[in-house]
Amino acid sequence: MSYWPIASWVMIALVISSVIGVLVFSPLLANPVYVMAKIDEGTLPGTSLLLMAAILPFMTLAVFFVLFVLVVFTFISIRRERKYLEIINRNRGPEHDEL
Repeated sequence: MSYWPIASWVMIALVISSVIGVLVFSPLLANPVYVMAKIDEGTLPGTSLLLMAAILPFMTLAVFFVLFVLVVFTFISIRRERKYLEIINRNRGPEHDEL
């Protein structure tokens, strides 16, 4: 587990760089201000608007699904940790009960 702090920072950096990359190179996917400006200017093609309107509900559901999975995994991890702590405390003996 000594590699976990490094791996976690690498994953955070990858997520942040992905968000920045999408904002810079494909602002129609992630920048609502850019999209609204294009709609106000009238330069957003109708096919793009139709495609975005069709995909938005699926993306919203996908985000909620990912959040649900993260919450479930968090609860499972906490439950397992509690179980393992109980096993450790049971095997320690009575001389370590003050912890």
